[in-house]
Amino acid sequence: MKNKWSDRVKQAACGKWDLILQEVCSFSKKDTRPTKIGMPCPNCGGRDRYEFKSTIDGYHMCRGCGAGDGITMIRKLYNCSFPEALNRVAQFLGIHQQGDCSLHYQEGHNRKINETRTGGERVDSAQKGQKVAAQEAREIFLSATGANPAFPYFINKRVGVYGVRQQNNRILVPLKDIDGNIRSLQYIYPNGKKYFHKGGAIKGCFHLIGEVNNTIYIAEGYATAASVYQLNKRTVPVAVAFTAGNLKQVAIELRKKYPQTYIVILADNDRFTPGNPGLTKAREAADAVHGEVRCPTFRENEPGTDYNDWINNKLQGEKAWA
Repeated sequence: MKNKWSDRVKQAACGKWDLILQEVCSFSKKDTRPTKIGMPCPNCGGRDRYEFKSTIDGYHMCRGCGAGDGITMIRKLYNCSFPEALNRVAQFLGIHQQGDCSLHYQEGHNRKINETRTGGERVDSAQKGQKVAAQEAREIFLSATGANPAFPYFINKRVGVYGVRQQNNRILVPLKDIDGNIRSLQYIYPNGKKYFHKGGAIKGCFHLIGEVNNTIYIAEGYATAASVYQLNKRTVPVAVAFTAGNLKQVAIELRKKYPQTYIVILADNDRFTPGNPGLTKAREAADAVHGEVRCPTFRENEPGTDYNDWINNKLQGEKAWA
């Protein structure tokens, strides 16, 4: 029965592996375009060692982490078993194993259903309470190892390691409430994609870099927060709110606990998005706590939207920290 189901999933996936890897693994279209030119590997982060060969079976080659089909790539990316990788593909394709309604997925499996897309609004179809998710997140975080400063995301963003950990090929950023309890996790992968832990709380939760003093900055992403913290010689703490929509609630929580602290909201300058939601939400957050908004500005042809981009543009490749 299981072998027939496995064949059924593989047959249904045939010719669709570009779409499957884009959805299940959040690969870009470039990552799944057949080529003979070496590209950065979405799994191990190598700069020119990866080649995607076929949408038929997802076959790929990498001089760093090896070759294989689409299932192999999913297993490498998530460090999971063959059945678990197959389950991810089946879920995306809408295929269910007859007679078995109790398929088990490891934490974080099936990003399309169980995790937040691109670090934004939560898409949570699981019937799991936030209390259970918080316990899972704590256990995962505490069992993880210290993050490697040479992790591709840190290198690409030119930031250091501040209160985060690593589990296999992903960085774990804790989301804590105002009392310091871990309520969820954000996972960051070598290709820069971000996802929240299934069912975890986000509203009002943050990751604090540094210790609160007379002034505190609030930014959206980890890289932005870390780069600003470094630029200020680690003297001004920065809270990671994770999303633009969470800036206001994090600011309110911090204001309640630290009524005398001056709060500065570091906006993402979403200048290429109608309505500039990064700046709009930052202003709302600042208004709610009588704080200040700061927003990076860029020249007409200068790349970037946030303070991490702005700082790296100014430094032109130099490290922002000692």
